[in-house]
This record gives sequence, C-alpha cells and structure tokens, in this order.
Amino acid sequence: MKKQDDNTELPFPWCDLRPHPVIGVDEVGRGCLAGPVVAGAAWVPDENIELLLRAGVTDSKALSPKKRDALFDLLIEKAVVRLGWITAEEIDSINILQATFRAMESAVRDLTEALIVEGATCGLRTVDECHIVVDGNARIPFRGQEFEGLRRAPQTTVVKGDLRVLPIAVASIVAKVTRDRWMRDADALYPGYEFEKHKGYGSVVHREAIARLGASPIHRRTFGGVKEHVSGPAF
Repeated sequence: MKKQDDNTELPFPWCDLRPHPVIGVDEVGRGCLAGPVVAGAAWVPDENIELLLRAGVTDSKALSPKKRDALFDLLIEKAVVRLGWITAEEIDSINILQATFRAMESAVRDLTEALIVEGATCGLRTVDECHIVVDGNARIPFRGQEFEGLRRAPQTTVVKGDLRVLPIAVASIVAKVTRDRWMRDADALYPGYEFEKHKGYGSVVHREAIARLGASPIHRRTFGGVKEHVSGPAF
C-alpha cells in the first residue's frame, strides 16, 4: 500500500492512522562527504504525544545543537527509537540511495521487533500491523525475505515530514544527535578535518582539508570532492 502527501503547507493528520502503531522514519548524513548515513525509526506512546509537542520536538534541522541535546534524553525516555547505520565503505559499495534504504530497513525492523515485545503497550502483534510514515517522497523497499512482513505494512511518504509528523521528528533528532556525537569522536581520531564543526558535510573548510590531507578512512571515496583526493596520505 503506497500513499504520498505532498501538501507541505498543511499539518499532516498522522494521528488518524491509528489504531495502527505509527512509526516515523528519517535519515541524517545522506549528503555528507564523510561518516555514516544513519536512519531513525520512532514510535511515540499516545500518552506522551502532548508532552513531546510542548517540549518543542520538531525537525532536527530547525533546532540548535543545544536544544537537540536537551531533548535527546527525553526522547529516549518517552519514545521507542531504533537506529540503522551504514558506513562510508558500505555507501561506496552500494551507493548512497541504497545505503539510505538499507539503514531505514534495519531501523524499522529493529523497532518493530522491540514493539512486538512490548505488544501490551502499543498493540503490535505482527510487523505488518504498523503504519510506516517516511520523511520525503521515497518509499522504503524492504528487500529480501527477512523484510517480507514489513513489505505488507501500509506506508506513507510525507514531504517535510520531520516538521509535520511527530514520530518522524523524534527519529530525526535522535539520529542527528547520535551521528553528530560519532563525528565528534571521529574528529579526535582524524585531526585536521574539523569533523566536530561540520559533521562531515561539504563545507569549504572540509573540502580544503581533504585537498590538503587526502581522504581519511571514513570519507566516502566515490563522492565528488573526495574521489579527486583518494591518493592522499594514508592513515
């Protein structure tokens, strides 16, 4: 079942999708030159919806780093979130679109498995009873036999869903904070690239560092801005 919502000027009535548990899905890091792509999948219990809205949960890109960090622990406590990671090496092997889908598939699989364990709380008995709401306009393919049940689950794509659908916003913030922390750790491992500042995105400072130092082990070597410098110094 494929649905899409492109009217980005109106709130999306995601609560109307219940009683199916509504799972929001988003990714971070797709456009970076370095580091993993990380997908988040999130479910919010009914009793916590208003609390999270009042706390200011919205698209992670619209929040300051300080605000995202302040919300992180609250989201981990009041929602159920799982993440899927695909490394730079895997991205180079299968391309960024397929890597993004694979990260989303993993996150949704792990979340639905967790929710089935908590079935008395959310009512999920089998994976195809959830309703998956994805930020953007691309449906998650759920390839392979292990995802057969999730292929049967209803799925809706929502443009600017991270602004319009609370579970997507939750997934977005948790994925963003987690990836940013990973990139800060990478800054210590690979000094000179200033990963802590730009988190792997293609800033002028980052591109200049790649030209000067060559590609690090966490750079995406098939990406423009990196592939021209893969013969740089090895780590």
